[in-house]
Amino acid sequence: VSALTLLKSDAALTDRSRWSYLLLADELRRTSANPREDLRELFGRMCFNAATSNLDDHPRNHALLARGRDWRLSPAYDLTPSPVVSVERRDLAMICGPAGRLANRENLLGAAGRFLLDRNEAKSIFDRVSTVIRTTWHATMRRFGVTEKDCELIRGAFLYDGLFAEKKGSGENMRIRIVGAVKATSDGADIRPETRPGRRPCIPGRSALPDPSSGNREDPGSPSRSPRER
Repeated sequence: VSALTLLKSDAALTDRSRWSYLLLADELRRTSANPREDLRELFGRMCFNAATSNLDDHPRNHALLARGRDWRLSPAYDLTPSPVVSVERRDLAMICGPAGRLANRENLLGAAGRFLLDRNEAKSIFDRVSTVIRTTWHATMRRFGVTEKDCELIRGAFLYDGLFAEKKGSGENMRIRIVGAVKATSDGADIRPETRPGRRPCIPGRSALPDPSSGNREDPGSPSRSPRER
């Protein structure tokens, strides 16, 4: 059963209010045969999606499977890095923290309690996911046949600057300050924004979804896109 069904939501652009990792976590606590394990896994996937700019993580790209009589979180699927233009802000398809859909470390960690995690546990998961992506994304792509040219085209999807930024204010007054972001390189080396010799431009891609606040109000200043439904 898809998360779209679990969340009693709809694929229409007018019904995104329940597109939420937090609400999906609540459903997992109710339905999963092992909620603590599935919630930890879901939080890790949320961090992965933010760290790889997988902005197509709509509810149909999450599901529960029943093996016998027990429901468990399904294996991950349809993971698509998106090297969009913005290096300050990117939004997931689903609400992922107190600041809505913002794909940002502090926003993700702010939702830890909904996944039965304390902040240190959540931080450990985020750091592990980020380290694995930083050190292995290029080798993994090459191993599965992605050309070097295409690796360059998608490089901007991984560990974008705004993922590690501090957010101040809200809406049109929001300001982003980079705080020691570590970028992904082909050899796994750490390149911080204040020291790297030049920023490689990202390739234009799909724009982010609107970012509703925790009260599920859509931000009129955010661009919208249609989900690529399967």
